[in-house]
Amino acid sequence: MNTNTVLINQQLANEAGVAIAQVRAFVELYDDGNTVPFIARYRKEATQGLDDVQLRLLETRLIYLRELEIRRQTILKTIASMGKLSADLQHKIQNCFHKSSLEDLYQPYKSKRISKGQLAVEAGLKPLADKLWQQGDCDAPRLASSYLNPGKGFAEVESVLEGALFICMEPIINDAALLEKLRNYLLANAAFECNVIKGKEQQALKYKDYFDYQERLNKIAPH
Repeated sequence: MNTNTVLINQQLANEAGVAIAQVRAFVELYDDGNTVPFIARYRKEATQGLDDVQLRLLETRLIYLRELEIRRQTILKTIASMGKLSADLQHKIQNCFHKSSLEDLYQPYKSKRISKGQLAVEAGLKPLADKLWQQGDCDAPRLASSYLNPGKGFAEVESVLEGALFICMEPIINDAALLEKLRNYLLANAAFECNVIKGKEQQALKYKDYFDYQERLNKIAPH
């Protein structure tokens, strides 16, 4: 059993709150081609009594974590080939168990076309972005009017302000730790809301329970 398999099994055990031996038994049966209903009904002795709900969770997360591991190894090899894989970054990547967080860590190393923020920097808008970042209550349109650069595609105050915004955004989208904090905050505090379009009530009757619906994101049922 290789190291990656051991780590996945341990993660599954932690998430499901079951013994590592139960996880190993399930994985072996599952990899041999047995379905979850079959294992739940006929292999209870092997899995030490895991029920259908526990087995479904293990199946879902096993598939997820295996896909994550494939992506993890690709990312590690890619960053290593650039000569930028530090011990700290490798540790963070190896101990990441969510696809979104893994992609956040990889974001700064992705090969990409020149960004809107970079275009704005080349047009000389970095000083404006710094001022707007530090002085949120300033007269932004007045400041932006001093940075018009038609030759670089910034001929209007609106486009200049948009360019400065993209410059301010880049450090944020490349900060994996900050993105993780923002994601966790949204999951804990955001709400999902939907309303019926006025005049479409009859056409959407089967969805009437959601005509005026709002619920906290962390309370919404999985389905």
